[in-house]
Amino acid sequence: MEMLEVDLAVIGAGPAGQKGAIQGAKAGKKVVLIDRMGMLGGACLHQGTIPSKALRLAILDTTGFHLRAYFGDDKHHEKISMKDLQDRLNRVISDQNQELQQQCKGNDVGVIYGSARFADEHLIEVLDTNGEVIKQVVSNYTLIATGSSPRHP
Repeated sequence: MEMLEVDLAVIGAGPAGQKGAIQGAKAGKKVVLIDRMGMLGGACLHQGTIPSKALRLAILDTTGFHLRAYFGDDKHHEKISMKDLQDRLNRVISDQNQELQQQCKGNDVGVIYGSARFADEHLIEVLDTNGEVIKQVVSNYTLIATGSSPRHP
C-alpha cells in the first residue's frame, strides 16, 4: 500500500476543492486531491449546474430560438433527438473534465480516486469501492470540500 506525505490534502474535487488544491499548489505546497466519485468537477459538473445549462443552450442553439425571436424565421428549426442532446451534454462534461485534469497536472496536484476517512488527526485512508484501503495520506492540513445537501425547511 502506498503512503503519501503532503502539506495539504483536499477531500472533494468539486469547485471549492479544486480551487483550494490549486491555490495550495501555487503557494508552493505539496497537494493531493481525493475524490470518491472518480471524476473531477463534483456534482456541479456531473449532475447539477453545468449539465442543466448545457442542455438549455443546446436546445436554444439547435432550434434557432434566438434568431427566430429577432427575425421571425423558422429556417433554423431542426428535429433534435434526445440522443443528440445527450451526446452534446456528454461532450461538454468530457471537455470540462479534461480541462480540470490538465489544471491539476499543470499545477502538480496529485489526484486520488476513492473514499477518504480519517484514521487520526493527520492520517487519511483512501478506500476503493469494496471498502479496502488502497492508499494512506499523511497531511499537515486537510481541506474538506465535500459539498452540501439541500435543506428542506
